[in-house]
Amino acid sequence: MRYLQALQQLNLQKSHILRDRLYIRNEIMSIETMIDALAAGKNAEASTMFKQEIGSRISDAIESKKVEIGASIYNKAEQED
Repeated sequence: MRYLQALQQLNLQKSHILRDRLYIRNEIMSIETMIDALAAGKNAEASTMFKQEIGSRISDAIESKKVEIGASIYNKAEQED
Protein backbone atom coordinates (compact mmCIF):
# COMPACT_ATOMS: atom_id res chain seq x y z
CA MET A 1 0.00 0.00 0.00
CA ARG A 2 2.79 2.43 0.88
CA TYR A 3 4.45 1.63 -2.43
CA LEU A 4 1.32 2.77 -4.29
CA GLN A 5 1.13 5.96 -2.25
CA ALA A 6 4.80 6.71 -2.91
CA LEU A 7 4.31 6.03 -6.61
CA GLN A 8 1.28 8.33 -6.72
CA GLN A 9 3.25 11.05 -4.93
CA LEU A 10 6.11 10.74 -7.43
CA ASN A 11 3.69 10.94 -10.35
CA LEU A 12 2.11 14.03 -8.83
CA GLN A 13 5.52 15.65 -8.37
CA LYS A 14 6.45 14.76 -11.95
CA SER A 15 3.28 16.37 -13.28
CA HIS A 16 3.99 19.52 -11.25
CA ILE A 17 7.54 19.69 -12.63
CA LEU A 18 6.30 19.27 -16.20
CA ARG A 19 3.65 21.96 -15.65
CA ASP A 20 6.24 24.34 -14.20
CA ARG A 21 8.64 23.72 -17.10
CA LEU A 22 5.88 24.45 -19.60
CA TYR A 23 4.97 27.64 -17.70
CA ILE A 24 8.60 28.82 -17.73
CA ARG A 25 8.95 28.06 -21.45
CA ASN A 26 5.77 30.04 -22.18
CA GLU A 27 7.05 32.94 -20.06
CA ILE A 28 10.31 33.04 -21.98
CA MET A 29 8.50 32.89 -25.32
CA SER A 30 6.15 35.74 -24.38
CA ILE A 31 9.06 37.92 -23.28
CA GLU A 32 10.97 37.11 -26.48
CA THR A 33 7.89 37.99 -28.54
CA MET A 34 7.56 41.31 -26.72
CA ILE A 35 11.25 42.11 -27.30
CA ASP A 36 10.91 41.19 -30.99
CA ALA A 37 7.92 43.53 -31.29
CA LEU A 38 9.95 46.35 -29.73
CA ALA A 39 12.90 45.65 -32.03
CA ALA A 40 10.57 45.74 -35.03
CA GLY A 41 9.21 49.11 -33.94
CA LYS A 42 5.78 47.71 -33.07
CA ASN A 43 5.50 49.73 -29.90
CA ALA A 44 1.71 49.50 -29.56
CA GLU A 45 1.83 45.71 -29.87
CA ALA A 46 4.68 45.49 -27.33
CA SER A 47 2.77 47.79 -24.97
CA THR A 48 -0.30 45.56 -25.17
CA MET A 49 1.82 42.47 -24.47
CA PHE A 50 3.47 44.21 -21.52
CA LYS A 51 0.12 45.23 -20.03
CA GLN A 52 -1.21 41.69 -20.41
CA GLU A 53 1.89 40.22 -18.78
CA ILE A 54 1.74 42.64 -15.84
CA GLY A 55 -1.99 42.01 -15.44
CA SER A 56 -1.41 38.27 -15.42
CA ARG A 57 1.32 38.54 -12.81
CA ILE A 58 -0.80 40.78 -10.59
CA SER A 59 -3.72 38.39 -10.90
CA ASP A 60 -1.49 35.42 -9.97
CA ALA A 61 -0.10 37.31 -6.97
CA ILE A 62 -3.58 38.22 -5.74
CA GLU A 63 -4.78 34.63 -6.13
CA SER A 64 -1.75 33.35 -4.24
CA LYS A 65 -2.39 35.83 -1.43
CA LYS A 66 -6.06 34.77 -1.26
CA VAL A 67 -5.03 31.15 -0.82
CA GLU A 68 -2.48 32.12 1.83
CA ILE A 69 -5.02 34.19 3.79
CA GLY A 70 -7.68 31.48 3.46
CA ALA A 71 -5.29 28.82 4.77
CA SER A 72 -4.28 31.11 7.62
CA ILE A 73 -7.89 31.70 8.64
CA TYR A 74 -8.73 28.00 8.32
CA ASN A 75 -5.70 26.95 10.39
CA LYS A 76 -6.52 29.56 13.04
CA ALA A 77 -10.11 28.26 13.27
CA GLU A 78 -8.85 24.68 13.66
CA GLN A 79 -6.50 25.69 16.47
CA GLU A 80 -9.32 27.44 18.36
CA ASP A 81 -11.52 24.31 18.23
